[in-house]
Amino acid sequence: MPISFAKFGIACLLLLPSAGCHKSQGEDSSAPSKQKAQAALEAEAPPSKHAPQPALKAEANKRGTPLGRWRGDELCVELLANGDVEISFPRADPKVLLMGRGALQETQADQFALQLSEAKIWKGRYVSPCREIHEYGDWANEIDVLGSKLLTGGSASFKITRKSATEIEFCAERCVLLQHDEALLGARWRREGIDIPDQAKVGWALGDFLELDLREPSPHLWVGLEARAIGTIDVHSKLSATSQDHFALQVTPHGFRDAPDPSLLRVLGKKASVNRAIELQLTRLSGQRLEVCADRKHCQVLERQFDGDRYELH
Repeated sequence: MPISFAKFGIACLLLLPSAGCHKSQGEDSSAPSKQKAQAALEAEAPPSKHAPQPALKAEANKRGTPLGRWRGDELCVELLANGDVEISFPRADPKVLLMGRGALQETQADQFALQLSEAKIWKGRYVSPCREIHEYGDWANEIDVLGSKLLTGGSASFKITRKSATEIEFCAERCVLLQHDEALLGARWRREGIDIPDQAKVGWALGDFLELDLREPSPHLWVGLEARAIGTIDVHSKLSATSQDHFALQVTPHGFRDAPDPSLLRVLGKKASVNRAIELQLTRLSGQRLEVCADRKHCQVLERQFDGDRYELH
């Protein structure tokens, strides 16, 4: 069914707070059964395309090209140098993330045409006022973006006008003003083929890097153990954007779980020790993928994960 962003009236005292692009919303403690939650969590994303794909068709170094993240009250737009485009709706109920491939062409000075294709639409978990409706997050079939209807797998055209170094106008059938914002990184990334670990389609070896989860209050890493087991390293994390599509991540272990011998745990070749920081370099790749490296010889590509029990998009 189409995703609707209609506002609900205030019918009772129990309302869920609205959030902007950076805000986090607490989890609902009165969720339905764990069986339903698990079923939602196991909803698989559309298959990823791992073949090399061209970068965003724009002159990334040309003055005025609007690559980066742009934030407004109604929606946020991120134009990645790797060619991916993300449009999120932080104040919608449910919150929605539109992803696709982008072709960006300058039509005249400070004006650009954006063609978005291969659309995928994720809607977060939703609980209505008074909890009359409770839906877990899942993939959606269509969405309305500023008056333009877009179907999964489809395409749409947008117009971008640069107003200043920190502001753009983003248009479909209607327009909104957006302010330049800091880049964000999806909250959880996991190695391909292990969406459901106990039903993994691939194996792993001792020390393989399997998952990066940056969600507070419990960010952690997964690393491979013997006999297809997984060890968890609980970490304190510090993330900063270094350049377009690139991030520096510092993780400091403070605890270990499911690891009979924590001394065997490695993070991309680096020994995991309590209170000893590990420096990682992250690169956003096309198709909602992330390359995590400790150095040139130790890297792992992960895929973005979408959780049916989460309200938020990041």
